[in-house]
Amino acid sequence: ASWAASMLYRLTGESRYADTARQMMDYVLACQQTAHIGKEKINGFFFRNTDHKVVVHFNHQSRDQIFAMALSEIITTQPSHPKSAEWRAAAERYGDYIKKTTRYSAPYGMIPSGIYLIDEPADQESWDHQHLFPGESAKEDFVEQLKNGFQIDDTHYLRMFPVWYSFRGNNAIILATGKGAAVLGKLLDDKELLDIAQNQLQWVVGKNPFGQSLIYGEGSNYAYQYSALLGQTVGEIPVGIQTRGNEDVPYWPQANNATYKEVWMTSAARWLTLVSEFLY
Repeated sequence: ASWAASMLYRLTGESRYADTARQMMDYVLACQQTAHIGKEKINGFFFRNTDHKVVVHFNHQSRDQIFAMALSEIITTQPSHPKSAEWRAAAERYGDYIKKTTRYSAPYGMIPSGIYLIDEPADQESWDHQHLFPGESAKEDFVEQLKNGFQIDDTHYLRMFPVWYSFRGNNAIILATGKGAAVLGKLLDDKELLDIAQNQLQWVVGKNPFGQSLIYGEGSNYAYQYSALLGQTVGEIPVGIQTRGNEDVPYWPQANNATYKEVWMTSAARWLTLVSEFLY
């Protein structure tokens, strides 16, 4: 809502849109983690609401780029507002979060899924929105999946891949957050964030543990994909690399099946929106 209002303000110059952008951004910033956690002093991520009980996650589709886009647009369109420094500080915190967590995936530079709280399944409303067909043991599996990631402190864990069940594959997830990293990198003139954004593109075309391009026809080591209607089509991009069971390491079976090798418009759309950030 804040991003849309800022875009309308840019288009029309009408102050009511600027007012709405600020009002919505106040809520967004109330959902951001500002206190540091763990020895890495991580902060900057966002919660589902101001209760700070459930961190925002995406496990199939992803719109993770919207935080950076909203912050960038309000800073750009209202640079003289008294809250501009507060907005910029929030953008810097979020950028720092992306940088600190991405160091855990070296040398590949894949942006991790992010921070989770161990007791998130207690929020039933959020749980029902996040997970499709999770299975009877899903809440126990949630804890196991977190413990297969990196423990940050007593209650926070960092997952490289999302907590997920029926739908697996992370191309849309890393490309969406990569878009956010690119937007912040340009806003803050931060080369590390821009490099991280490019690493997501590189992961998809072969800078991954399997040395295999995930775009059919791009590179020399791409695989057949699950394309039920069109057959193999140059340029198609699948859902992406998954994990096995409750693990938190890349798993890319040679079997050609959904969802991980299923051709998906969402992956292609996220690829294009990230590439567009580098078309100066």
